[in-house]
Amino acid sequence: MIKLHKYLGLLLIIFLLVSSIMGCAGQESDETNNPAGDPSLNTKAEGVLTIGMCATWPPFEYRDENGELIGFDIDMANEICKELSLKAEFKDADWQGLVPSLQKGDYDILISCFAASESREETVAFSDVYYDLPSTIVIQEGNSEIQSIEDLKNKTIGVQLGTADEMAAEELNKQLGFKELKKYKLPPDEFLDLKQGGIEAVVVGLPYAVQTIRDQGGFTIVGEPFAPQPVVMLVRNDNQELLTYINQSLSRMKEDGTYDSLIQKWFTI
Repeated sequence: MIKLHKYLGLLLIIFLLVSSIMGCAGQESDETNNPAGDPSLNTKAEGVLTIGMCATWPPFEYRDENGELIGFDIDMANEICKELSLKAEFKDADWQGLVPSLQKGDYDILISCFAASESREETVAFSDVYYDLPSTIVIQEGNSEIQSIEDLKNKTIGVQLGTADEMAAEELNKQLGFKELKKYKLPPDEFLDLKQGGIEAVVVGLPYAVQTIRDQGGFTIVGEPFAPQPVVMLVRNDNQELLTYINQSLSRMKEDGTYDSLIQKWFTI
């Protein structure tokens, strides 16, 4: 009888040890793959990641012929939400209002091809870099007067307001001296003015330039790409827990090949 008690006691100890190990493993898995249940994950709506963007920047984010949001940033955001067990809710808004709206709490995160800059970092937190975006010069086909960056001297140049391209254009203006630097709210506006002859060239991100030339024709790139800027996601300074999860997810995508597959899908012509 004593031996039986000892045997049953030993079984009970083994059972408790196994249960404890399985419970810890399950808890670790939940924390890694299901942070939506983590009370430290502060999002605007429970179980939802509210994502602000301006969907006028192919191939990062834009609308297809059916009005559906598509692009590199869209796919990346969906991958992040899948890993974090969150539903992605995209908010397409005016570019200039995105950062102020993030600070007000209208969005949890901005994923809209934002180049890192000191002025933004003072007010919001940056994710790890997920793309290096160079600027380039685009002219109308047949413009023989502009064949290099140096030829922009005394020319009327267009650029989008509030972007890394604006910073690059301002620097070129200091070096070369434009006739005029015109600034536009959205990239399609500057390309329309270029087509109509209101400006002689635009300074714009290389992927957008390639996409526009492929879709519309009538334009060409001159010179080499220049002034690459690191592209990041933006969150509020008081939401460091979310930033940690975002960076972990981005790291995982780079390790398992997901990131490379998205680059191949959206940036390969």
